[in-house]
Amino acid sequence: MMMKTIRPFMLLFLLAICSCGQEDAGTVEEQLAKLESMRLAAVKIEKSLQEKKGNAYLETHDRYYREMNLRAETAMRFLEGISLEDRSKEDLEGLIEIADIAHDELMLITIAKTLFIRYADTKYEKSLIQLYFSNAYLIEPGEILNYVTIAIFPPDEQLYCYFMLSLGYAETGAYREARVYYRLATTLLDSIKADPELKNKVPLLYIAGLRMFIMSRIGELEEAYKVLRQARDEFSDERDKVQLGIYEKRLQVLGGKAINPSCDHVIGKGMPGNLSEQTGKVLLLDFFTWDCRTCNTDLPFLERLRERIDSDDFIIVGMTRYVGSYENKTGISEEEEAGYMKNHYYKKRNLTWPVAIGPALMYDYGIDSVPGYILIGKGGIVRDGYFNAGNFTYLERMIKALLAE
Repeated sequence: MMMKTIRPFMLLFLLAICSCGQEDAGTVEEQLAKLESMRLAAVKIEKSLQEKKGNAYLETHDRYYREMNLRAETAMRFLEGISLEDRSKEDLEGLIEIADIAHDELMLITIAKTLFIRYADTKYEKSLIQLYFSNAYLIEPGEILNYVTIAIFPPDEQLYCYFMLSLGYAETGAYREARVYYRLATTLLDSIKADPELKNKVPLLYIAGLRMFIMSRIGELEEAYKVLRQARDEFSDERDKVQLGIYEKRLQVLGGKAINPSCDHVIGKGMPGNLSEQTGKVLLLDFFTWDCRTCNTDLPFLERLRERIDSDDFIIVGMTRYVGSYENKTGISEEEEAGYMKNHYYKKRNLTWPVAIGPALMYDYGIDSVPGYILIGKGGIVRDGYFNAGNFTYLERMIKALLAE
């Protein structure tokens, strides 16, 4: 199941779906077949890119994203007002797939729990558990152990579960519980490191970064820097050193004044003048690149997020760097790439918020992969980021909480 999908609006499509109710949308099985057909149509368009050049390439790529957007919008509309009562197991499994396409984390969690309660065997279906866990750890960490038995997983996967629970509790402000699961995770980590076979299954450098982040979130910066020092003793490869530098940058950024972007170009209107002095405003920085598929498929969900927040005090700002190419054009200058971003990407992806382009924007905020999201509170302080990408329900809650401060 794909967890990232898309949206912009097509007038004829909206007129069609707005003229009929949920009862006319067909069965879950029919909806899944329709969504699969749309996916295959998009894949066919994408494959045809190999034989396209110039404007034809751009137009074909735009068609691909329109088809994927329409697929996501179709899934969203189908879920509106849907009831889970008297649904068969097959229906619920189909609905969870549709919720995944629609990027509706709350609906996905609700359906998963319904399956766990009604059908005991589903508590041992690994794919369902992973899908539930990956969406629920930020939204309702305290509920997870009512439905998931961590002991059924091998040690390397148990480690992930404990750290994610610790992170979820830390992000929701339940620091005591966060510490409990952090200790469980680190104890298990020590035993895994002592086992040569298990040790190779665990991304130890990533785990070190996760530990630093959790400790910083619960206010234990001294412990976070201790983990950093230990990691520098453990990892000596040049790439590892660079990554550890990024983790250190995050420790410096979180809880500090927002860094004003040193950008070459700004596209669109509404760019804040000083990120560190946004009194009364909450900012969501969206770090992306034009060639990141997940970044592109997240755009409609960012737009939906903005619509749901519906406040003049909430601002989205896109932050991107130069890639050195654009679509099938390689070896282009930064000025040319910025021109394509302004005259094609910004318009065709239907962006409605400002975008800053600069070579150091991601490094300044410790961003090592895209999409990435940073939340800045009303006083210009960096309040959250890094491990919330893709969970827009969590982002919505955090933004509303920051707006209420």
